[in-house]
Formats: sequence, C-alpha cells, structure tokens
Amino acid sequence: MTVWSIYVPPNCPSFPLQKTLFDPEAANILAGDFNLHHPLWDSFERTSPEAPNLVQLAEDLSLTLRTPLGAVTRAPQGRQRGRPSTIDLFWASTELETAYGGENTRQKSDHYPQTLQIQAPTPLPPHQDQQLGWKWNMIDKKRLKAEVKLLPERLADCFPILTPQDLETAADRLIEVLTEVVEKTVPRKKPPKYSTKHIAL
Repeated sequence: MTVWSIYVPPNCPSFPLQKTLFDPEAANILAGDFNLHHPLWDSFERTSPEAPNLVQLAEDLSLTLRTPLGAVTRAPQGRQRGRPSTIDLFWASTELETAYGGENTRQKSDHYPQTLQIQAPTPLPPHQDQQLGWKWNMIDKKRLKAEVKLLPERLADCFPILTPQDLETAADRLIEVLTEVVEKTVPRKKPPKYSTKHIAL
C-alpha cells in the first residue's frame, strides 16, 4: 500500500498528478489539501477548473472518495473570509475498507483534523484468490477485439434455437464463452497485501 501526501496550491494552473506516477498493482491512498471544489464533495456544488482532472485520475486508478460530501475540512478563522470548504480529501483504492473520521476542534489553523482508518482485510485461502474480481481499467482492448471476432464461430453450435431447452443451453454457453474472453483480456485483482493503518490529516 502506498500513501501519497498531496498539496495542490490554490489556483494551480495545471493538475500536478499524472497516472504514470502510480503503481497500478499497488493499493493507493491519496490524502491531503487539494484546494479543489467539485460537486462530488463540495456541498455548494462549486467546480474548480482542475477538479475534473482529479476525478479522472481517481477513475483511472480505481480510487473512491472517502471524505463525505460536504464535510467541513476548512473554515475561515480570525479575519479570514469565505465559505466553509471541503478541500482536504481522502481517496483510496476500491478494495480498501476504511473508516473516516473528522474532528470539530482546531487550534489556530483554518483546517480541521481528518482521519482515515484502514481496516485489515480478512485473508482469503489461496484457492479463493480468483474470486477477487477483475481490473477493468487495465483491459487489453486489442486482444478483446480479436476475441470478439471469434464469438460467432464459438457460438455457432448453439443455433438454431428451437426449444426452451435449446435457449437454456445457448445462454449457458454464452456465459461460459464471455467468461473465458474476460479471463483472457482482463487481469485479475491480486489479494491485498497490507495491514491495519491509521492515517491522520
């Protein structure tokens, strides 16, 4: 598991994180002050110009937002002005089980402390590793095209369909063939290799 500590300056002209920085095989956590607004997390439905790039990166890396919508992570203090904001964010790989925590107390900072607890997964026996699912964002599109071209030939023995039994047999065969195509073109997720962590922001 890799934890990334992020700071994006206010009004940053371009989003500084690229997909190539990340290990696609690792579980990732992005935590920090992103200084970005987006309706996914901003209760005022504001959108910063670079926020869609963060959302796209999260989609590419199979990350999900763990900070609740509208959670106040920053609010003006002293002579500062402006609306409360949700700009300190936690993103984590989809397979990670987490528990978010926010605190209502702060000292002289205009940011509130946030925490994310990573739950230890229940280990799977080796024979169940294949039940973890697929990494759909890493699909081999060229191989998929080649496999799709072969589908009519592989399903030819299912036709003609004349009886309900024929239909049931054809459906079973279709599921079998499509599963084989997925196995050939989409890599499987690996069992998680991490222990319990507690991250404070």
